[in-house]
Amino acid sequence: MAKVYAPLEGYNGISASVEFVNGVGETDNENLLEWFEEKGYTVERDEKPKRVKKAKEATEETSEGATEEVAEEVAEGNE
Repeated sequence: MAKVYAPLEGYNGISASVEFVNGVGETDNENLLEWFEEKGYTVERDEKPKRVKKAKEATEETSEGATEEVAEEVAEGNE
């Protein structure tokens, strides 16, 4: 999650669907982050959340398992 700092220190409100409290908002939407930078906001990006990485790994494991199952079914059908 990236932090976005408003040009007006202490700003409270919503800008581009991001809620700001005391001049700081948070979002992980890359399009919004680029928009904020273009408008003069300061953007402080973090590393991507680890849960995204874990979800990607889980998807890959599921895909590999499904591929193996399909290959086994095809092999059985060809016997």
